[in-house]
Amino acid sequence: ATYTATYGEDQNGNGEPDGKEEKYDITYSDGDAKGAATGMPKEEKDILSGTEKTVSTKEPSWTGHVFKGWKTDDVEVSGDKFEMPEKDVEFVAQWKVDANGDGVADEEQFRLTFNLGTGATFKEDFAPEHVVINEGRTTATYYLNIGESYPEAPDKDDITVTSANTALDEWKSGDTVYSEDTTVDAAGEATYTATYGEDQNGNGEP
Repeated sequence: ATYTATYGEDQNGNGEPDGKEEKYDITYSDGDAKGAATGMPKEEKDILSGTEKTVSTKEPSWTGHVFKGWKTDDVEVSGDKFEMPEKDVEFVAQWKVDANGDGVADEEQFRLTFNLGTGATFKEDFAPEHVVINEGRTTATYYLNIGESYPEAPDKDDITVTSANTALDEWKSGDTVYSEDTTVDAAGEATYTATYGEDQNGNGEP
């Protein structure tokens, strides 16, 4: 009797025919977004172990956050390449909060807040770009990058005073009076609270 060898394709070069090997999947999870992210990469199915793969270059989006890359505990990635192991691989999206939607993570910026207290509210048409106004319209938070100067402070034309015969006087943080001649040199935060003065003639000036 004569037995003739048959051969099968062996793409990963491990000496086993690919058709007889177990295959694995690569999946992508949006992590903390819990299904709210858009633009997610599609899963890759039926991948042979030992083959070189590339992490997806797609960058999903999630409102109020910035995408900070993919993380996995299933395999070691070098650059954007990895060798498929003998198991499924899951990549999980990493996010940072971006409350003002300027594309920069809040924790990498300086958060400057103007607080009107109970003496006034910001007018409805006061809506500077990338500034977050709270629900009660009593605070406005600016997100500044390193090297930026402090913006022009809100003034009497931007607010509605709630107490009779009073007007906006100064913005202060402790004993420090607000100054636009300030440059951001590090991430952090500061809050300036409005002070008010008597305005008997109602002209908006203390």
